[in-house]
Amino acid sequence: MFRQRRLLPTLSINMALFGLIGKTITLLWQLWLFFGPSYQKMRIALLRIRALVLDFGTESGFPNVRDLLPAFCEWIGVELPNNYVIQPFLFPRALLQPGWRHSVERLIKRTCLALDWFPGFMDGLKAVVSFVRDRRSDICQALIKSGFPAVADLVGDTPLKPFREWRWGTLKSVSRQVLIFIHSLVQCLDLEPFRRRAQDPSLIRRIAKAFAREEW
Repeated sequence: MFRQRRLLPTLSINMALFGLIGKTITLLWQLWLFFGPSYQKMRIALLRIRALVLDFGTESGFPNVRDLLPAFCEWIGVELPNNYVIQPFLFPRALLQPGWRHSVERLIKRTCLALDWFPGFMDGLKAVVSFVRDRRSDICQALIKSGFPAVADLVGDTPLKPFREWRWGTLKSVSRQVLIFIHSLVQCLDLEPFRRRAQDPSLIRRIAKAFAREEW
């Protein structure tokens, strides 16, 4: 059997197209660049699609989208044949195939959220990472002045992923990064000076609450 692996062209879309219809039109344009430039060729290509490997976001609605091909062709100025038909679905033979990575991450999410202690732990983890990333220099200076240069080195040398890189499947690695210094930080850092100078007192309260958690 002859097989090919092809990557669709990369597109940048406006926020107005972030909905299901907007993303469907974007996908149609990507397919058009591959399989066009006629209504007939696009119809054949759409009929040959058997599965759409997607996550559980907006795109999971692709298999149930109504037939937009005739309207899409009119929109981009492509002539429609006299016998064109609007079908019930844009991808009449395609099934939703969730990606394995997204499926596993969904299982991890559901399992974690089912644990009574997890929401509080997650809030504490976010607070600690935010505090250390934003105030790392001040924290290290405070530790050195208090006579804990080794702890300051731990805090200063530990890389912490920004929130935009967090995924359910990477929480373990994020937690391990924090575990490198959290026990020493809890015992050696005085939060009172940070509380007096805090622009966001609620963050320091979350830090104090996180420091007291037993899950560490």
